[in-house]
Amino acid sequence: MTTVALLSHTGYVGSNLLRAFLPAHTDGKIKLVVIHRPSSNVATIPEGIERRILDLDRSSEAEIKAAVDGIEVFISTVGSTALPLQAKLFPALAASKSLRAFIPSDFGTDWTAEDLKTPELDFINVKYDLVKQARDLKIPTTEVKTSLFTDFFFKFKFLGTDVNANTYKKFRKNLTSPLALTDIAHVGQVLFDKINALPPKLIIYTVAPTGQNLIDVLTAIHNRPTEIAEYTESENEALLHSGGPGVIAASLWKKWGNGDWAAEENSENLEAIIRKYL
Repeated sequence: MTTVALLSHTGYVGSNLLRAFLPAHTDGKIKLVVIHRPSSNVATIPEGIERRILDLDRSSEAEIKAAVDGIEVFISTVGSTALPLQAKLFPALAASKSLRAFIPSDFGTDWTAEDLKTPELDFINVKYDLVKQARDLKIPTTEVKTSLFTDFFFKFKFLGTDVNANTYKKFRKNLTSPLALTDIAHVGQVLFDKINALPPKLIIYTVAPTGQNLIDVLTAIHNRPTEIAEYTESENEALLHSGGPGVIAASLWKKWGNGDWAAEENSENLEAIIRKYL
C-alpha cells in the first residue's frame, strides 16, 4: 500500500484530488496523508485520514522533515503565491529514504518553449525552475500537465464558447484545430492508476475536439445552428496585456488558433461532457 501525501487540499485541484483519493484510501489501496497549514479548513477531511500540519512560511527544517517522513508519493497543489516556497521541501525530500515520486504544484498547460517566448507568460517559469531544482537534487520528480479544464471552458466560458446560449467564437484556425480539454476528475483517476509507476512527465487530457466538433455537437443538442462570432486579433492582444487570468486565456486562444496543441483530435464522449454544463 502506497503512502500518498497531499499538500494543500482546499483549492480547485487539491480538493478534487482529495475527493478522488478518498475511495482508494477507504478500500486500503493507498494510505492518504493530508498536509495542511494550521489555519486550513479541515472539515472536508474525513475521520481516519492522517493529518500533518506544515506551514512552509514558518516551519523549521525539523518540522518539514517530520511532515515528509514515510511518504512515498508527495503531491503538492499549493497556490501560485506559494509556488517558490516548495523549494523549502527539497532538503527533506532529497534525504527521504521512502520517497518514490514528488509531484510539484502545476497541473497546468503543457507550454512549449515557443509559447514561453511570450514575455507575459514569464511568471510561469517558476514552475519549470522548481522542477529543475528538484531534479538537480536527485529528487524523483513527476511533472503533471493538463490542458484547459472542462470547468473553465464550458462553465466559465474561458474561450468564448457558451454551451447554453449555443454560441461559438472563431479565431484563426480553431475550427479545424484540436483543443485539449481535461476533466478534473480524470486527473485523480490517472494519478491513482499510475501511483506505483509515475513517469517523469504526465500529460492528461480527456477530450480534444476541434471547433467544428464543438459546433456540430451544440447544433445537435439545441436542434438549431450554433451562432458563430469572430474573436478578433485586437481582442486577443488586449486580453494578453490585461494581466492575471487574461494572459493565460489569450495564450490559450493563440495556441488553439494556431493549431499548436500536441493532441490528436478526439471528440468521443464530447456530448456527454457538454451536457453536464447545461
